[in-house]
Parts: sequence; C-alpha cells; structure tokens
Amino acid sequence: YRDRWAPGPPMETARCFAGAALARGRLWVAGGYHGTANLSSVEAFDPGARRWERAPPMREARRGLGLAAVCDRLLVAVGGARCTRPLPRPPALLS
Repeated sequence: YRDRWAPGPPMETARCFAGAALARGRLWVAGGYHGTANLSSVEAFDPGARRWERAPPMREARRGLGLAAVCDRLLVAVGGARCTRPLPRPPALLS
C-alpha cells in the first residue's frame, strides 16, 4: 500500500468539519458535525491493527476546530464553533 490511497475501516461516528492530527502512531479525529449536532467524541485510528478506537471525549462539542499534536503526546483542540444551529444543508459525512 505504499504511495497509494486505499479504503480503510469506517469510523464509529460519521462526521464532517472535524479536527485531525497524527500522534503516537495514530490518526486522531475530534469533534465535528453529524447532520444535526456538533460532536465531542474523539476516535483514533491504529494503522497496525487497522481499526478505530474510542478515546475520551472533549469537554465541549464543536465543529470546525483545529487539532494539533504537541511533542507527539499531547493533543490540543483550538477554535471551532459551539453553536447548535443546524447547517442549512449538511455536506457529505466522513465515516
């Protein structure tokens, strides 16, 4: 699978407008929007096991956030919107 894209297993929660970062050998995805609500959930993809795992949620649900890894061990979520107003027409969700 080097140098090419391949489909992987679906995330537990479909989402768009999420933050993502690489840390500790995993791809972390936090927050986002799921059709009618902002999300606080966090999932981590383990490429060795080829599966998504739940991680502790953020304190507040938000979409459009930035997620950064600091020193490959600390995840920092910044910005985003906490508004609860639904989007006029939700885009395709990532799953």
